Amino acid sequence: MSAAAACPAFGAHSPAAVLTRPAGQSAWLAGQLAACGIEPLEFPLLEILPTPDDMPLRTALANLPQYTLVCFVSPNAVRHALEKLPHVWPGHVAAAVVGPGSAAALAEFGVAAPGVQVFQPAAGPNARFDSEALLAVLPLARLAGRRVLLVRGDGGRDLLLDRLREAGALVDVVSAYVRRCPAPAEALWRALDGLLVSDRPTSLALTSSEAVGNLDALARAHFDTVGLARLHRIDCFTSHERIAKTARAAGFGRITLCGAGDRNLLQALKSWANPYLAKHADR
Repeated sequence: MSAAAACPAFGAHSPAAVLTRPAGQSAWLAGQLAACGIEPLEFPLLEILPTPDDMPLRTALANLPQYTLVCFVSPNAVRHALEKLPHVWPGHVAAAVVGPGSAAALAEFGVAAPGVQVFQPAAGPNARFDSEALLAVLPLARLAGRRVLLVRGDGGRDLLLDRLREAGALVDVVSAYVRRCPAPAEALWRALDGLLVSDRPTSLALTSSEAVGNLDALARAHFDTVGLARLHRIDCFTSHERIAKTARAAGFGRITLCGAGDRNLLQALKSWANPYLAKHADR
């Protein structure tokens, strides 16, 4: 179960958390959970791949100095785009991201204050990291008639694009990556099956509506009726009502909303697990 190796003391009653982000993107959270006595199972429900046709992306990046603002919808958009940037980021071009994960990814490429103005939603216990929150901090009135580049994956919501264009911005859209439904390895299915049939308290971290849809399709193909019912009884945690709504429609009934970001998700999972950990601490 990945990070479990760092904390081998998990027992028959240890709580577990199923993490569903794309492969390689749950390392910090998994490590923190393991250190707290919560066994993480990394079960990616989205596969992220480079866009098969990156010429529009490369062209836009080559012309980056012509833009006033570049918006990235996710850390994946940042990484898959900036690894192809042919020159240093121009200081007069501002960047915008939807959350701290994307801001951290920008910083990995040297795009950060004070050298570059970076717009992002404010952090905090009640923070939201989505298009709506980013729009609330963007100087939309100043973008009228200005060129804006929107870097995203294939498909996705058009809210950010629509609002920018309604404000009069001249928006170019490029895809940096594509999302696919993965094919989980048999070892992952065995690990998940084992949790569901055990007496161990198990939670599920849901961070994307698309991932919930993938889980629904994969689970209905893998489980029988009894197994699917066990899965739907799992305790789910998510930071957005839109994701919660998708999960309810898929049959999940025990859903807790928490603050946005990994630190808030970690706190919510610790609060959920603490009664179980305390109950068996002296056994």
